[in-house]
Amino acid sequence: MPVIELSAGPVQYVDSGGDGAVLVLTHGLLMDASVWQEVIADLSRDHRCIAPTFPVGSHRHPMREGADLSPAGLASLLAEFLEAVDLRRHAGRQ
Repeated sequence: MPVIELSAGPVQYVDSGGDGAVLVLTHGLLMDASVWQEVIADLSRDHRCIAPTFPVGSHRHPMREGADLSPAGLASLLAEFLEAVDLRRHAGRQ
């Protein structure tokens, strides 16, 4: 599973690849991206599915000391993740 370095620390994620419309699937507290495993298997034929594992209890990589893991901080982390995986490169291919 790939890992991307963000300002708060490393974030592991699933990326099914492909040229279809991009779907980003996020999880809740005390879960990780594996909650989407069957959904990704079904949708990845026609879509590029991306499922990050955020630091809300089931992540495997520690965040940096002082990382903002408040709801607002996690929203910023999601925005940073979306920029880092560059979803725009798939725009217009649907």
